[in-house]
Parts: sequence; C-alpha cells; structure tokens
Amino acid sequence: RRTSPRMDRLRRRQALLRRVGAVVEDIASRPYPTAEVFRRAVGNIDTQLGELQRLAAEGERNQVQAAQEQERLAFAARQSTTAIQALLRSAGKPSRLVRTLLEQAWSDVLVMAMLASGNEDLGPDSPAGQRLEVARQLLQADAARELPLSLRPLIVDGLASIGHDPGDIDSLCVRLFEPDRTADDDSIASPTELAVRLKNRNRIVDQAGAPAPTLPGALNAAEES
Repeated sequence: RRTSPRMDRLRRRQALLRRVGAVVEDIASRPYPTAEVFRRAVGNIDTQLGELQRLAAEGERNQVQAAQEQERLAFAARQSTTAIQALLRSAGKPSRLVRTLLEQAWSDVLVMAMLASGNEDLGPDSPAGQRLEVARQLLQADAARELPLSLRPLIVDGLASIGHDPGDIDSLCVRLFEPDRTADDDSIASPTELAVRLKNRNRIVDQAGAPAPTLPGALNAAEES
C-alpha cells in the first residue's frame, strides 16, 4: 500500500527518534559506562543527526517543489480562464449548453493540457492552444447552428482528459451533434441536467484559486431551473 511522502517522512523521523532514544537508554542502563561506550554512543548520535539533517533538507526541497507546482497551476488557471472569457465575450450569445461547457469544463481542459505538456503557451502550435482552437470552432459552429461532426471526437477527448463522466460526455455530444435523436431517447440527459452536473464538478481552476468566468447575459439561478 502506497503512502504519501509526508507520512513516509514522519515515520522515518519517528524511527530516528526511537534509535536516538535507544542510544541514550543504553548509556543510562550502565552503572559505570566506559569511554568506549560513550564514543560508540557519540558515533551513533552523529549518524542519526546526519539522517535528520538529510530529512530536513528533503522536506525543504519538497516544500519548494509543491510551491512551484501550485504557482504553475495558478498561472495556468489564470491563463485558461482569461482565454475562455475572451472567446465567450466575442461570441455574442452562444447557446446555454455550449457556454456552460466552456465555462465549467473547457477551462480545465486547457489547464490540463498546459500541465501535462509543461507548455503554458496558448499559441496555435501548443497543446493548450489546440484545445483553445476547438473551443473557438465550437462557438463559431454554434453561432451558425450547424456543428460539424469532426468536432465531436475533439470534445470527447478534451473532456476525457479531465476525467469527466463518460455517460455525461456521450449525452452532451448527442445534445450538441445529434439533437434530433434526443426526441426518441429518454436515457439522454437534458441540457439542464448536463449544465447542473458540469457546474457541480470539482474544477481545477477553483483549486488554483482562479476566479470563475462572469459574463454578460449569464443565466441566474431562476433561469437555470
């Protein structure tokens, strides 16, 4: 069973303290400890102190690394949120489902692309830039009320990359790309249900502390119901 690095360091530190305690007890248990006993004890304690210093240095490195990773996450979240906001503001009035998809999930798709590739650029040749282009094409197709099927696998792949529920992905794609099919299939989640599930998911950008997009014309709670 795997344990966290923090718990592993704690166990090693506790084991170290027990070993130091054993050295002290060994000396205290001897009525007349010899110079050799003290020399051996000092050597043991020096060894344990060296291990303690190594553990302290390791802990400091881990703290620095964690801070750097959090900083990268926060930067990627700001980048993605700003990019999605800009797209939506320039798109006029996208459909409710498309807007919710981009606001609530696609910003995470951009963040995941940045972190997975180590490339925080949103240029057209970067992984995140390619994901952003999918969002742009989706908005353009939505405005024309004609979504090409070529976008469907790109939407599926993006949502799968952030661990979105496969059933919801399928329902969402049916709503977007096969609207006529929904009239005869009660198993397909409604746009309202899909919007609620998208909004209830744990977003990466929220973990990074980035503000959620707030757009002109966004639906209020009464309109969502």
